[in-house]
Amino acid sequence: MNCLCGGLSIGTKVSAMDAAGLDAEVEALARVNSMVIARRSLVIAELARRHGDVAERLRNSGNMSSRQARKASKTASGLDRLPKTRKALERGEIGAEQAEQMASRMDKPELARNVRDNEDALLEKAKAQNADDFARTMRQEDIDGSPDGGKTHEQRQRQGRKASMWVDDDTGMHHLFA
Repeated sequence: MNCLCGGLSIGTKVSAMDAAGLDAEVEALARVNSMVIARRSLVIAELARRHGDVAERLRNSGNMSSRQARKASKTASGLDRLPKTRKALERGEIGAEQAEQMASRMDKPELARNVRDNEDALLEKAKAQNADDFARTMRQEDIDGSPDGGKTHEQRQRQGRKASMWVDDDTGMHHLFA
């Protein structure tokens, strides 16, 4: 069996692996993916410093869709301002989605300040939680870290609520929209 970066095994048939081996392979693939995303974000950030908008380059050279290019560029920009998060991603300690959750907040000043101030604690949570749980943690962190404790967001939601009920005269069907 050959070993590649991150503990990924090459040369072993997947069909010959037992469940533990497959689990180990999934973990190794996740570490390798984290390393690749970290390296890609370094390259994208450097390209952006040299050439400005890199979306077209990513679509062509990186074989990405416009959506993927925007996301990769945003992540690279955010990780450029979160060196500890980038290092954790490079080491495979956190996944790409956890890093993207943190990096995505760096273009909003009020959220960025909170992430920078709490980067160490957030990294510990990212290491201990799966991507879905960490996304929930970050949403709660956004509310807790906002100057008004999330009240503005709650007020917008409350103002946007509406409901209506009617009876269709032709069919006699009752309709409820909420």
